[in-house]
Amino acid sequence: MKTSVYRVQFPDHKSYKTSLSVLRVSPDSAPKYVLQLVHGISEKKERYLPLMEYMASHGAEVILHDLPGHGASASSAAELGVMNNPGYDYKYLRLGIDGVFASLACSDITEDSETGETIVNVHEENLEYFPDIPRFLLGHSMGSLIAGLYTARQGDTLDGLILSGLPFRHRSASLGVFLMTLLECICGEESKPKWVNHLAFSAYNRQFTPEPESGGQFMWLSCDIGNRYEFLADPLCNYDKAICTYTNLLRMVRDFYRPAMWDKLPPDLPVLLMAGDEDPVAGGEKQILSGRKFLVDMGLKNVSALMYKGFRHEILMDWCREQAFADVLRFCEDNLDAALARLERIRGEYEPQFSPDSPEA
Repeated sequence: MKTSVYRVQFPDHKSYKTSLSVLRVSPDSAPKYVLQLVHGISEKKERYLPLMEYMASHGAEVILHDLPGHGASASSAAELGVMNNPGYDYKYLRLGIDGVFASLACSDITEDSETGETIVNVHEENLEYFPDIPRFLLGHSMGSLIAGLYTARQGDTLDGLILSGLPFRHRSASLGVFLMTLLECICGEESKPKWVNHLAFSAYNRQFTPEPESGGQFMWLSCDIGNRYEFLADPLCNYDKAICTYTNLLRMVRDFYRPAMWDKLPPDLPVLLMAGDEDPVAGGEKQILSGRKFLVDMGLKNVSALMYKGFRHEILMDWCREQAFADVLRFCEDNLDAALARLERIRGEYEPQFSPDSPEA
């Protein structure tokens, strides 16, 4: 397989200045489908490399970008943890997903003269092409909210959706948005008060008993202490987030569960929810099943849920990851025939442009 890293820019969108760092893993032969990932808050794309390599070894083309204010998409330490402009109806977050996917077929490729990075310039016409290959979208945690909100508006471009560790429906999310917006006015939207960061996640630890060797930090992430240590030691994961990032996270939780957001949903789209049954972010079995019921009520006919007994938030990083990887693969392959049939029905309407060799790393 081939692994490459490059940067995506949007020269036709003057109001969107962010360039996105992309990780791509390609199979040794022609890909059967594309799996696009969206990571969670305070993460970086490299954490998902084991899953990406596993999927590529089974024939998938796998892509993932650092979200704005995260990982290598943050241009400086001050920008790290600042995600302040998702755009109306989340258009900039959706543009990022579309642009990274479209980069697979772009020919406007240059090299940064200072860093030597490969730059893929995604133009407006690149965002409108029809890919001659099935496409699945997987989001984890905050990424599952982003993937869901993308699907609610553009689900007809997908052949399957996987939501890992989907945050449960908080009835107080609207109040949280109001309070965080007020705090932005007082402190500044890009300020990073330590007490806010502590408050944001400390409650998730309450249901767990600290192990002597773990120090009791981020117990809600995983059973695997090694995974927690890696997260704590990584300066691109363990850092203070800006107030506006939390405001937008709460706004996503609120809007994901607004029925009006889901008025453009293709009812036959298959969806898989995955979560540890001890995941405080997903809310445990009751809330996971409640999330499934919500999606069914929105008109989806094929929504399934997998729960990993005894596991917590990061099922894709924990001791159950081999089973979770296999479940992701099974979902994609089980829905591949239907995806190919969908492509065949509409094949004559667009010009296929997918290129397994572009961009060059």
